[in-house]
Amino acid sequence: MSEAVATVGPLFPGPLAQIANGVAAQLQLGFPASLFQFKFLPGKLDKAGWKNITKFNQPFLGLGFGGIMSANNSPRPFIGSSKWTLVVAVTRAGVQPGVLFYGDAQGPGVTLLATTAMSLLHGFNIAGGVALVESCSNIAPDEFGDDTALIAVNFSVPINLPLANTITEPVLNLFEENAETWNWPTATGSTDFTTSDWINPNV
Repeated sequence: MSEAVATVGPLFPGPLAQIANGVAAQLQLGFPASLFQFKFLPGKLDKAGWKNITKFNQPFLGLGFGGIMSANNSPRPFIGSSKWTLVVAVTRAGVQPGVLFYGDAQGPGVTLLATTAMSLLHGFNIAGGVALVESCSNIAPDEFGDDTALIAVNFSVPINLPLANTITEPVLNLFEENAETWNWPTATGSTDFTTSDWINPNV
């Protein structure tokens, strides 16, 4: 059995966390947690890391954050497009590549997983923006061998950030109030930001 898809927490609240959790909840409509693995991916993933987060012979979906692109030239408000990649994978030993990609009586192929995910995501309204699927590609590297097929579904979701003068007091005190709970290392003083060797050329 796979782990349940978290739709709230453990991600800390914020616009990117809201998008990620919304995507997870939307995908679970077509990919039940009892049959599919769903995990958030690190920025880089090699074969060893892949084996640590996947279970053999169970279809896998992994969500990775790619970055944010600005959509306007004005300094305020910030309007951008958050970039995401959903990796879908099928791992089965001793089968032909066609089975990995197109499936058989024993299970679905990775292409069906990818197109299903694309249908679930494209046009989905999440966190005030509409998700747009931008591309889909075969990404299985040679080092993964012949028993794994992977397809990446790249999509974007609009993101708007508030103006500095509209940020509320609770947000401004967020890190200070949670520092003890998070076991956050504290600075030794306000001079931590001013004792750098860096020289400001504008001064």
